Amino acid sequence: MSFLGAREPVHLCGGRCEREEEGDEQPHGREDHRREQRRLGGEPDRCSVYLLNLFHMVEDDAELRELRRACRAGELLCGPCKKATLERAAFLSDFRGKMDAVELPEEG
Repeated sequence: MSFLGAREPVHLCGGRCEREEEGDEQPHGREDHRREQRRLGGEPDRCSVYLLNLFHMVEDDAELRELRRACRAGELLCGPCKKATLERAAFLSDFRGKMDAVELPEEG
């Protein structure tokens, strides 16, 4: 229910993405949307960020249950959830650096 929508992509690019470089002035922090999400709660089953956590980022079932509960209750908003997911994915930047360092043989 964020301003950007539940289907807004979370870029796991390994470096700083455009949105990260824009800082906190992003439109997803609009107060009317935060109030609405607190009142109605989120829909984790329709949220790509929750599904990313479910299948790839969070191994602990109790943590997933709490993430789902807090989202549905409107206690965990989209912005902080996306930020926490990106922090969980920090290992990808190290992986990306290693991938970039590998020289692939030329095709042909």
